[in-house]
Amino acid sequence: METYNSTLTQVDLFDTATVVCTAGLYARLGTYVVSAGEMLSIGHGDDNGYSNAIGRFYALLDSSGPAVSAGTIRISALTAQGRPHSILWEGRGSLVDNNPTDRTKQYPFPQGDLWITQDKMLEFSYKIDVTATLTLADSVIRLDVTKAAV
Repeated sequence: METYNSTLTQVDLFDTATVVCTAGLYARLGTYVVSAGEMLSIGHGDDNGYSNAIGRFYALLDSSGPAVSAGTIRISALTAQGRPHSILWEGRGSLVDNNPTDRTKQYPFPQGDLWITQDKMLEFSYKIDVTATLTLADSVIRLDVTKAAV
């Protein structure tokens, strides 16, 4: 199976220009539907040295108003019907918002074990600590993934 590295951004992972997030509840920011003839796994590479440089994950979720409070990011796999399948990664936003330009300081993200196949979805959700409205224009997401043609 031939694989290649790719990066999903906020444009790929937000479904709308704004998302109202209620404190303490997960809000779906968006989904990425895997195309026909393709498979996707989050992250890329392994963590065994520079020649197999691992992927990175950077996310700064923000609003056009006051700075958004901290929260928890969840990346999940969904079935083609939109039902939950697996939680692929979950962590505080402060883990992944530390450096927008220097990849060596961004959160290391090696390739996951689960492959998401065509028509299934990658869901990006956020549980915010204080109610706010997140905006696509003020947020930045760079999620390294591995893709494969089938």
